[in-house]
Parts: sequence; C-alpha cells; structure tokens
Amino acid sequence: MVSGFLGSGKTTLSLLLAKRLVERDKKVAVIVNEVGEVGIDSDLFVNFSETQIFELFSGCVCCQMGHDLIKALNTISEMENIDAVVLEPSGVALPSQIIETIRCWSENVTINNIVLVDGTRFMLLWEELEHIMGDAIFSADMIVVSKIDKCEAREVQGVLNKLKELCPNVPILPVNLLAESPPTFEEVFCIE
Repeated sequence: MVSGFLGSGKTTLSLLLAKRLVERDKKVAVIVNEVGEVGIDSDLFVNFSETQIFELFSGCVCCQMGHDLIKALNTISEMENIDAVVLEPSGVALPSQIIETIRCWSENVTINNIVLVDGTRFMLLWEELEHIMGDAIFSADMIVVSKIDKCEAREVQGVLNKLKELCPNVPILPVNLLAESPPTFEEVFCIE
C-alpha cells in the first residue's frame, strides 16, 4: 500500500513500484482509490501491459468503500498469475482501517504500508492534520520523505527528526522521486 496525504507523491511512487515489478517479469494489479467521480491516476499506468488497474470511486476506501475493496481483492485473487498488488488509497484515507479491511479479507496476506510524507509541507500539515497524518505514519512499515529537492537541508533534517521522534523503529527514506535516476526501491522494499 502506498499511502500519504494529498500531493505527497503516491502516484509517482506507485508508478515506480509497478514499473520495477513489471521489469522483473511480475504481473501487477493496481487498485487506485479516487474520492471524486472521475479518475485520472489510472491513465498514467497505460504503458504497463502486465498491470491490471482497478479504480474505486465516490468515496474513501477506508470508510464507505470497504466492500468495494474486498470485491476488487476477490476479483484479483481469482485472476491467474498476479504476483503483487499495489494499492494507492485516497490522500485522505486512514490506512489503519484499510489494513483492517484487508485483514478481514485474508489474515495471510502480506501488507507493506509505505507512507509518503511531503518534505515541503509536513511540519505545517502535521500541526493541522495530526489525526489523519498520524494514522498513516503510525501504521507505516516505511516512511518515504518526498520532494527533498525542494527543501533546504535544515528543513529536511527537521522533518527527519520529527518522524524519528514519532516512529523510532520505522525506516525513513528521504528521496527525490522525480530525479533523473530515481532511487532503487527493490532492496528497500524487498521486492522479489
């Protein structure tokens, strides 16, 4: 699961993960949750022939759309040769509830919650949206601090310090997802 607040870089990271998996001859299913009626993110995945896209609209997958998520997971589980699912919930989702829904669907599935934090806005957003952002951060298996290329070094260090204070046992990776040579995520996320 690639979660994080609006504008943190979830789609960019989801694309990167899907691309890396496809390059390793894996078949990927991507579930994209849009709160509005019109989806735009799935259009970005059209070049991945080994990727099946599922769009969930008109609500947050963590709340009123739990049934739709289970329906999508059931469909994916019936498909042949799907090696991985990349789930990109809405930017206002509560990942802990999504994890709970997935656990209700199957206790045996491995869930890795990669949480994106926008380095340029984290401190401000944390003050205003601690409940929403805290749910993501405290359920994270890894935190990726994005947009570090748009921050001064002291800003990045301030974000890293705060995140280490909040989640001392969670790996934190500061990155520029749009760099010419994006970071290699295979080792970090244990993609096989």
